[in-house]
Amino acid sequence: MSTSADALSPAPIAVEERVLEDLRSRLRATIWPEDDGNEDGRYGVPRALLQELVRYWAQEYDWRAAERAMNAYEHYLDRAARARGAQATRPMASGGYRKRDLP
Repeated sequence: MSTSADALSPAPIAVEERVLEDLRSRLRATIWPEDDGNEDGRYGVPRALLQELVRYWAQEYDWRAAERAMNAYEHYLDRAARARGAQATRPMASGGYRKRDLP
């Protein structure tokens, strides 16, 4: 009989560079619609704000730093449920806080 521990396997987050490059390429290729009369966001998020966010994600966001921060916690893949989970009560490798220490 298998236990629930048998169904878990370590699964650190590791996104392939080709996936990130594809995302950056798609972001850079965004075709922006006209947004006349929406400077105040009355009809949705103003195009200028979205353009700045997309520029940031395509050119400046440091995915590898985010990946390291997420991997400070242990992640597991549940083979039975095919779901990813995080063990958030283990202290972070960087000496950060445990989940129970946070407000």
